[in-house]
Amino acid sequence: MKIAIIGPYGTIPGESWRETRFAMMADHLAHAGHEVTWWTADFAHHSKRFRTAASKPIIDQPYTIRLVRTPAYRSHIGAGRLFFEFLFAVRTYLGAMREAPPDVVISGDAAMATSFASAALASRRGAKLVFDIIDLYPEIFSTLLPPSCRSISQILFWPLKYSRRRHLLKADAIVAVSRDYLNVGSIIPAACSQIPLVPLYWGVDVESIRQVCGSGGAASPSRPRGGIQAVYAGTLGEKYDMETLMRAAAALNTQRPQVKFVIAGDGPRRSQIEACVREDGLSNVTVLGPVAAQTLATLYRECDIGLCLYSSGSTVVMPIKAYDYFAAGLPIVSSIKGELQEIISREQCGFTYEAGDADSLTKSLIRLADDVELRSAMASNAYRIGSVFDKRVQYDRIVKLVEHLTSRPRADYRGSAPSMAKA
Repeated sequence: MKIAIIGPYGTIPGESWRETRFAMMADHLAHAGHEVTWWTADFAHHSKRFRTAASKPIIDQPYTIRLVRTPAYRSHIGAGRLFFEFLFAVRTYLGAMREAPPDVVISGDAAMATSFASAALASRRGAKLVFDIIDLYPEIFSTLLPPSCRSISQILFWPLKYSRRRHLLKADAIVAVSRDYLNVGSIIPAACSQIPLVPLYWGVDVESIRQVCGSGGAASPSRPRGGIQAVYAGTLGEKYDMETLMRAAAALNTQRPQVKFVIAGDGPRRSQIEACVREDGLSNVTVLGPVAAQTLATLYRECDIGLCLYSSGSTVVMPIKAYDYFAAGLPIVSSIKGELQEIISREQCGFTYEAGDADSLTKSLIRLADDVELRSAMASNAYRIGSVFDKRVQYDRIVKLVEHLTSRPRADYRGSAPSMAKA
């Protein structure tokens, strides 16, 4: 069948960043025998540069990539980005209307204009419509407000939530990067409870990570000893709990000097973190800067603990770095509430600390540093559940879903969701 995936964000094959969600989705659908076209922007959000491949608007993979001409923007939030999303949506709709009609339209739900265009395309072409909830975009805007203004966020962003509700009601199925994002009533309309609601975690290539890290993860005796090393790999931005990490590192520099920290990543807070390391004499902290996704596994092989550091109020519940840590067999110390916290507690593969509380983070790290048997057991547990989030396992779900949707008419399947939708 013909499948159109519509999403302006995410790296395309050949770009020096981790494999993006739509690329993995398209690849799995194509290898299942479907004809897939991914409509994406010729301007890359991550690098803020036009793609060198933009001179060739059609890129052949096992699937087809259509690069849609868009304007540049510099700020994550502003008129420039809104204009970018508007033009992408309009040009994608017009371009797709000139193509043979798709059987299924899969749309990212992180851009309102794209959602409207995707719904219109599916309606005009008689296609099944699947929305993919990647970010909670009305809710994330609330975290940008000053604390004194957050009480009015429900009123301020009500139009965006209303628009999300309207287009989700048009869906034949909804997938999301977290089970928490499928919360009927608060995030998606209650009327959607009769359609398939499928948690489709981002996922990683577990096999490639383990080829580097070994078969035992952090519990492996081959892992270098002589100290405990905790790794944070990710964005160094405003909504990450980096000040708490610096305070915990300062405390541990005295209390447990064998505990070391390595920070891999880039972002607006990097210079501030580097200055803190210098000024406070944090000899136990190393800031590596950007590390290519392809070489992160080499770093994980030298580490014992994975850190998921998010500030209070973050809408993130299942970060990609957690799947990396699981695959590598690293116990996780995280500030995230919700689904990840439940997994960590249930599977006994780490600890959850209170965001903003350096003492809470310090105590969690000391427990892992001081108890070799506990650390080893948690590493084994993390390694065991890592395969659940392998990209092959996850994106097999989207293959089953689209084939289910096209197997019978709307009136048939709206009455009962497939069993795998509850998995």
